[in-house]
Amino acid sequence: MRRFILSLMMGCLVLSLGTMGLFSQPLPEFSLDGYPVNFGSAENEWGQANAAFLAGFIGPSPSLVMSPIAPLYDSDILTSFAPPGAPPGHLLLTRFVPPPPMGSPFFVDAVSNNKTAMSGCQIIFVEFSVDRATGGATPANASWQQARLNEQPADIFRVGTPGFAHLGLFVPLPPPGAGWTPFYGGPVNPGNGFNSPPYALPGPAGSGGVNNLLYDQAVHFNLLPNVAPYPRIAPGTHDNIDGYSRWLFSMLAPANSAIFFCLHPASGALWGFSAADILYCNQPGGLYWPATGVYAFANQMGLDNFGFNSDSIDGLSVFDNGVPGLLEPGIDYAGFTLAPGSATLMWLVNNGYPVNAASILMTDFQGFFYLYLFDTDLGVGNGPNVLTPPPNKGPLPVIPFVDINVDALELTIDPAPLPYTNPITRPNIDPITKN
Repeated sequence: MRRFILSLMMGCLVLSLGTMGLFSQPLPEFSLDGYPVNFGSAENEWGQANAAFLAGFIGPSPSLVMSPIAPLYDSDILTSFAPPGAPPGHLLLTRFVPPPPMGSPFFVDAVSNNKTAMSGCQIIFVEFSVDRATGGATPANASWQQARLNEQPADIFRVGTPGFAHLGLFVPLPPPGAGWTPFYGGPVNPGNGFNSPPYALPGPAGSGGVNNLLYDQAVHFNLLPNVAPYPRIAPGTHDNIDGYSRWLFSMLAPANSAIFFCLHPASGALWGFSAADILYCNQPGGLYWPATGVYAFANQMGLDNFGFNSDSIDGLSVFDNGVPGLLEPGIDYAGFTLAPGSATLMWLVNNGYPVNAASILMTDFQGFFYLYLFDTDLGVGNGPNVLTPPPNKGPLPVIPFVDINVDALELTIDPAPLPYTNPITRPNIDPITKN
């Protein structure tokens, strides 16, 4: 089965990438979270006094003012410039027009290039980051081990499976059936109707997974803190990656047709957009990138059901398959995550639906969404926390299920060696070789 999946994936790579080298890949591109006045960082975007806030596991990211290239803004897109063997570091890739300080009220909460070249593939891989209060589901997960070391929020993790069934296999999505809400259709798996009409592969929700460390925040990015042993997280002590893109192209590459992004609720309130709207820029080259317009409104994804700017997309991968920049429901689709405190997410959990801020959701913009992957498929959770029994007792606060949070997302067809070995920090959770 594993060989079959890899064969499908590599065939897709050859067809999709053309002259690009089969294993060529851009460097990771990311943004950091701030802490807007009267709002909050990735853990409490509306300023809610949740468990993460009460324990002090909040922003802002200190590199915004302490980086060697500061001042930085939470709308800036950064990239690593450290190839293997070189000193770690980061540089400014691109920022909004107009330049700061006029542009600084923009808080980019999620970012994606156009993934349409991957639309015909059968297999997808998942890369992500978590927030300051989120760790792993079990000690087998790198996010658990990194949280034990107080360094997980600016790391990038990858699900160590042979891949999941590609989102495009389920598009166009059927309307939610009996027993589901008009805006949420349940998990994408055979038990929820995704076996008729027959799909090439069964839906992945509930298939399980364990995450590995892909990029270490200090070793590869020189994000803060960067000297081990890392202190316990407190307000403003630790960087948090909350926007991330790596594959298929750099956001500035000529082959990339657009930059898609979502704003933090503070920017939504300031500029008149919802934090669940997907905005885009159709001029992605150069140091500055202007916001061109709205690609998709929140209600076209089944969001903002309980008020304007009441939901926030904080992880995003967009497949704009038709006319560039023109939303075409049933043809275009996206994977996304919602921030803790999003009203639609809270309503679903309060009504017994097993989704949370770590769930990867999918939509084809027909006005509803489905659950693509559970938190357990990614291996994320709220451990090791202060109530975890010895010997795994850890530093995290005890956050509720709904607030377990994936706040940066990348869906890729980039193949990884199996079994997976992190090329930067071998072995992938060994703190001695990593620091």
